[in-house]
Amino acid sequence: MTQLELPQLSLQRYVDLLKRRRWQVIPVSLLGLVIGGIVAFFIPRYYVADAVLSYWAPSSEVQSSYKEDPFAPVVDSAKLTIPTAIEKTVKLLGWEEGQTTDPYELRQNLDTLESRLSINDQNASKGRQYARIQVVFRDREGVRAAAFVNTLVDTWIAQRVAELKLRAEDDKATATRRYNELQKAYDQYLDQKSSLVKTYGIDPRFDLVVQQAAYRERMGALEARKAELAKLQQGLVGLREKLLQMREKLDLLPMRLKVNAMQAAEMLAKNPEAALLALEVKHWEDALEIYADSSPRRRSAQIALNEARAKLQKLLGASGGETDGMIPNPERVALQAEIEATELELRTQEKVTESMLAQTSMDDQQLQRLGDSGFADYERLEKSIAETQKSLAGAHEDLETARARIGKLNKEPPVTPQTRAQTPPRPTEPNIMVVALIGCVLGLGLAISLILLLDVMQGSFKTLDDVERGLAVPVLGGVSHLETVEERLHAVRSRRRVTLVSAAFVVLLSGVVILFYWDPTRLPSFVRDLLAMVLGAA
Repeated sequence: MTQLELPQLSLQRYVDLLKRRRWQVIPVSLLGLVIGGIVAFFIPRYYVADAVLSYWAPSSEVQSSYKEDPFAPVVDSAKLTIPTAIEKTVKLLGWEEGQTTDPYELRQNLDTLESRLSINDQNASKGRQYARIQVVFRDREGVRAAAFVNTLVDTWIAQRVAELKLRAEDDKATATRRYNELQKAYDQYLDQKSSLVKTYGIDPRFDLVVQQAAYRERMGALEARKAELAKLQQGLVGLREKLLQMREKLDLLPMRLKVNAMQAAEMLAKNPEAALLALEVKHWEDALEIYADSSPRRRSAQIALNEARAKLQKLLGASGGETDGMIPNPERVALQAEIEATELELRTQEKVTESMLAQTSMDDQQLQRLGDSGFADYERLEKSIAETQKSLAGAHEDLETARARIGKLNKEPPVTPQTRAQTPPRPTEPNIMVVALIGCVLGLGLAISLILLLDVMQGSFKTLDDVERGLAVPVLGGVSHLETVEERLHAVRSRRRVTLVSAAFVVLLSGVVILFYWDPTRLPSFVRDLLAMVLGAA
């Protein structure tokens, strides 16, 4: 049969083949079981010790982005950070793995220990209130395994708490620094606000909209005051011109005048006593013109004239030394009095105008600045103060949170050992029975593979279909293989021997196991130790 004429693949064909060759498959499978047991017996076995941690993470460590499992980052962090404590743990235990001074050898030892360490999340679920973390370590000695797990857990907890405290202290320092900076900025804003209030006259007790309406009213009042100030300035110009004219007129008037009838009449209307004295003076002056120089009456008249003049001058306010018969010019006196009154009015108006001008100029500048930038600066400053105050409240909250975290860490650490590692009574990894069963399965697979391979490589015809495909003639019938009596007896004897050996092996093994659990003292010590290693203590 050529390569193109190979039999077709058929599951039923190979099932039938395995049924015919079952007495070849069973011994090979048992052989695989025996080999697996031997291999498992010589594989190094480890004592397994484990401890469980309860991690009550602070709220700052639980990330809100992990809605399904907020403690997932805590567990992930533990899986990454617990192995970092191996080096310190072996040094605390004084193991030889940590005593070497060669960095490469130390790294290799630590990697070996880490390969026998596993960290498991035991309660991964949605909405859990804490994380339960299992730390498992395998070692050839049970005491070493338990000591390593407990020391590793204690070391990592101390490191974790110290790290959390350091982080909390850093957060506190950052929050304190930010709070102080914001407080300083807030105080500066308040000083700027106080300066704006003084500069622009803004009252912080009232709403800015109300003050803007008052500003418009003040602007209207300022315009009215400017109009009033313009009128006052025009009045000052008129007063100055009037005063100038009065002074020019005063310069043209004589200082003193002789008293005549008309002046006497005017004086009589104004001051009767002065008028009579003026008439008396006029009388004695006329008498002197009549009397001779040597006449005694002339001397009497002269004396009477001098006395009348003295009285008149005294009455009119003239200096007592003037006896020329002239009196101060009444018109000049009146004009001078009017000039003094006008000067007084002018000075008063100038002071009022100057004060009003200064106040108006100051109000104009203030309102101008207030309208141009005052309200805008004040509004911008109010917004900055509100934002700073909000940030200040947040910084204060962060500071209080950091203080609370530090207090909670000092009082109650977030991670505590839930169960401590105990010295395991016997090694449990790897499981000898599992390894033996794996060997049995591998032996079974190997036997089936060999049978199938031999069947494929064998070139003889096995079925009528093989004959029809291989020959160009039709097949009229087939004759089954006829076993002789000797072949049949030989096959029966072979199968009986295999069955008896297998049954004896199973019965013997079952009896040994039952005796091991019933009364292990009847077994030899090496068998008892072997079964104790495989099955555990009885």
